[in-house]
This record gives sequence, C-alpha cells and structure tokens, in this order.
Amino acid sequence: MSAAGRAADGGPAAAFRAALAALPPAGPHVAVAFSGGPDSTALLRLTRDWAADGGRRVSALVVDHGLRPESAAEAELAARRARALGVDAAVLARQGGRPGSGLQEAAREARYALLLDWCRAHGAGELFIGHHQDDQAATVLMRLRRGSGLDGLAAMRPESRRGGVRLIRPLLGVARADLLALLRDAGDDWIEDPGNDSPEFERNRLDGWLAELDEDGRLRRRLGRLARRAARAADALETAAGDAFAALCADPSARPLVLDLAGWRALPEETALRVLDRAIREVAGARAPLGRLEDAMARLETQRRVTVGGTVLALDRSSLSVAAEARSPRGGQL
Repeated sequence: MSAAGRAADGGPAAAFRAALAALPPAGPHVAVAFSGGPDSTALLRLTRDWAADGGRRVSALVVDHGLRPESAAEAELAARRARALGVDAAVLARQGGRPGSGLQEAAREARYALLLDWCRAHGAGELFIGHHQDDQAATVLMRLRRGSGLDGLAAMRPESRRGGVRLIRPLLGVARADLLALLRDAGDDWIEDPGNDSPEFERNRLDGWLAELDEDGRLRRRLGRLARRAARAADALETAAGDAFAALCADPSARPLVLDLAGWRALPEETALRVLDRAIREVAGARAPLGRLEDAMARLETQRRVTVGGTVLALDRSSLSVAAEARSPRGGQL
C-alpha cells in the first residue's frame, strides 16, 4: 500500500512514517525547512515525534528573505514557534536586494542555497520539506501546462539529492486538509502567509482552481497517483537507457563520444531519446530541453550533422558521435 493509502488508514502520522520507512534511513541529525505556516508546522511536529523514537536530533531552519520590512520579525516569530514545539531553531537571512524579475524562482533558489549551506556546515544529512498532496497535484498541472514529458509529470520525488544533502518530502501522500486537522487536534497555532493567496503566482492560481473544482480531493489524489506512476515508469526507462548506453558506447570518456549507430537506431524511440540525452549530458554537462532533443533526433533521420544542447551530433556509416560545440573566444558559436 502506498503512503497515500496509509494516510487514509492511520492519518498523517502513519503516512509520514510509511514514507520514511520506504527510503534509506536518515542520519542522526535532520533539518526541517520551517516557515511557521501550517504545512511546515505539521511537518515539524511529525518529525519531532518520529526523531524522538530514534534518538535523532532535529533542527528547524527559518529563512528570512528580506523582501518585506516585516520579514525579520516574522522569521523570529517562526523560530519561537519551532522552539515552543521543543525543537532548536536557526534563522537564516538572505543578503542582497529585491530581485528585479522572477521573484518566486529567485526566492526559491536563495532559500535552498541558505538551507543547504547550513545543513552541510552543521552535519545535517537530510532536509525535510513540507510539500504535500495538494502541492504535488498543482505541480503536475503546472508540468502538464508546460508540455512536460514523463520525467516532468513525475513532479516532486519523495527523495532527491542536492548539493550533497538528501531532500526528503514525507508528506506527498497527505492532503493539506488532513494536516490542518492534525494541528487543530493538537491545539497548534500557525502563521498564515498572505503571499500564498496572491493570484500573481501560477501555483496559487492552480491551488485555488483545484480547491474550487475538487471539493472532495479526489482529483488531487489522482494527480498524485499519476505522479507516482510517471516516476515509476521514468525510473524503469532510465535504467533501460543506462544499460543501452553502456552497451553502445565503448569508451564513455572518449571525446567525441561515439555510439554504435545500428544499435542506437534499433532501440525503442523513448530509450533512444534517453541514450542521446545521456550522451549530451556526458559531453556538455547539462541536459538539452526535451523538445529540442526530440527535434534533433527527428532531424537525424535526414541529416548527418545536427547541433543541440551545446553539442554536435554527427553520423557516419556505423557510428553516432557527440562532440562539444566549438565556441569563439567570446563565448559565441563558431
């Protein structure tokens, strides 16, 4: 049974523990991204109780983005709320002015940089994040709107790694309504962020749309199930692509990187696409957007030389080579 199913049977605490039990064990010190809002307050309460059973240390990390005059006082209030739950808390202040554009993206990157720096400096191997089922549903819809492939529809994973720290999302199978009920039953207060209701941001608009359309939560559960199925399929395909890449590339360290052309063309289309993606990442150090990758593979049906993702793909009778694209001294293409 999935963590979502366990949530229905035993509530958020059961789903939280089931999600963690399905992952490799956490280390002796875990951090929790904490804002004082209902999601992170529920996460901190659940993490505190779980950690006490295993003798683990928990730290609550509060980020002050410094984007509003009252943000420092709000961060200190959140830290006090965390300490009231019996958890050590640290306030991490972002430096610098207000971003001129892409406010949410810039704030997210700054937040992760501060959180991960603290974790590395203080020996916290895991950072727990309070994304829940409603967040996952909105993420799937955002990816659908942008035409994402299977990897994108997998949305947020229960476990990922960033900057040497494991990011753990143990609430992806739990509805926000169940987290609010948990807090009310415990008599906990939380801080409401007015920015969470602003229609300026796409995620807030989708949250509002889901709340209006999906009163019983059935659609959000189904979107969460879609994400889990997409993740399962994407992982299987990635494993198959890794095996195929190893079989087709005699020397992954060679530049240009060379693949057996007949073997590559004999692969199922999705596997061939992922092998090509792997080769480009090996050479260029970054992924090409999925649409450009699909276009490049289509053009290789009629062309012998194609550029994509900072690489040059070239065909001869027996091989597909992937070379770094030549650059001028000023960084432009030659």
